[in-house]
Amino acid sequence: MGTVGRVSLGALGFYLGEMIFPSTTVGGDKPQTQGEEQHGHDAEHKAASGGARKGGNIKDNRAKGDAYRDQVSESLTAAGRSVTKEVTKQTPFGRRVIDIEVKHNGKTLGGVETKTGNSRYTSSQRAKDNYLKQQGYPVNVSRQPN
Repeated sequence: MGTVGRVSLGALGFYLGEMIFPSTTVGGDKPQTQGEEQHGHDAEHKAASGGARKGGNIKDNRAKGDAYRDQVSESLTAAGRSVTKEVTKQTPFGRRVIDIEVKHNGKTLGGVETKTGNSRYTSSQRAKDNYLKQQGYPVNVSRQPN
């Protein structure tokens, strides 16, 4: 698979009619340390970006994450997919805000959780995403290459 702009589309093959992401993308990211569990979208992003840890700059991390989310969105759009950013889904584990929801020909394909740097894919996010997957809405992680 090629590159559109600066984002490799290989990792987004599921949304481009190819094979689904490897199963390691859901739940295969860095483990969460005890006491990090937070709720709500801003809290999810704060915990995921490492902003609460020493040396973290929440504003900069958020800007980098949003910029990567926008790159992925533009790449999917350039490949003929419709995208919506920041889509809320309700789960038994609480509210889940999906970075990018992807559609093709009016059919919802699923969501993309974008990650940059050392941002974590938290246990809360994994639990909600696994639930959504069981409901027929896969959420796949796209981590920005270093």
